Amino acid sequence: MIDEIDQEVAVALSDTKIRFTFGNAVLTSKLIDGTFPDYDRVIPAGNDKILEVVCKDFAEAVDRVSTISTEKAAP
Repeated sequence: MIDEIDQEVAVALSDTKIRFTFGNAVLTSKLIDGTFPDYDRVIPAGNDKILEVVCKDFAEAVDRVSTISTEKAAP
């Protein structure tokens, strides 16, 4: 979306959300609060594998997963 505009983007931040406003568009997102794994330990340093995906297909798959997944985990 931002690639298609030629104007300033206003950014508003709260403890739980971030909002971007530009033109007639407003994009609000919830900020994630959590502990993330140390990806340096998960992804090998000498990894020589390359994954090529079609960006649109991958984005659609991620969108489908995020639609059905939940942030809440069982204790």
